[in-house]
Amino acid sequence: MIYTALVYMLISFVIAYFVTPWTKKIAFKRKILDHPSDVKIHERPIPRTGGIAIVVASMISMVLFLAFILEIKIMLLILAMLIIAITGIADDIKGSTPIQKLFRQAIAAFIFAVAYPFIGHFSALFGGFIVFLFVLLVCNAMNLIDGLDGLAAGLSTIAALSFVVLGIMKGNFLVIGL
Repeated sequence: MIYTALVYMLISFVIAYFVTPWTKKIAFKRKILDHPSDVKIHERPIPRTGGIAIVVASMISMVLFLAFILEIKIMLLILAMLIIAITGIADDIKGSTPIQKLFRQAIAAFIFAVAYPFIGHFSALFGGFIVFLFVLLVCNAMNLIDGLDGLAAGLSTIAALSFVVLGIMKGNFLVIGL
């Protein structure tokens, strides 16, 4: 199990490593940049497309390791993740109103809650609502802390490593894939 997790992480890392420079080049070419301002600490424009490399790496790794299960739950999870990723990318490139982002996030949260309607010992109906709210709140929390360079990426890395450790401890490939 631990070797599978390490291979999964290595594949994601290698893909992200090679895709990141490509997304950076596209960002500068198409001027998809985050410019310095009073509330941002960077001194020069930086690319806003770093999430694309992470999404590509995650999706490829997830498909390689989880799609063989061929459960509708896995497909719904991937669909929810794609909706969240596309929402973030669209916001970075074109900009979105808060209502547009919230609506797209709510669709993804609903899909996720349909696939995984439980947290611990909550019943399916009540748990699905809790899962829906949790996903929606986490999406918006990450969106709010995204203004400080590296903070969202750092917290996401810590969360991902925590999921890997929990997945290894529980022998659950799906938790590792999150």
